[in-house]
Amino acid sequence: MKMKSILRTRLGWVLTTAFAFVMFMAVGPGVLLVNRPDTFLGLPLLYAWGVFWYLVIVVIALAAYRFVWSDDRNSKRVT
Repeated sequence: MKMKSILRTRLGWVLTTAFAFVMFMAVGPGVLLVNRPDTFLGLPLLYAWGVFWYLVIVVIALAAYRFVWSDDRNSKRVT
């Protein structure tokens, strides 16, 4: 197995684990940590919590798109 393939597989597992953790914190028991009537930067704390974890999910998806799902064989794009 090539080194790049091994790194891609390892990164895939890291991103999958990170995604599972984020989903657990965003909509699972993690919500109970912030379910109180406080504000953060003028937003309700629960709303800010959801927006934060949404942005983390976007970063994970972009990293997976860029590094795991890329196809090295067809690096030239057809326009």
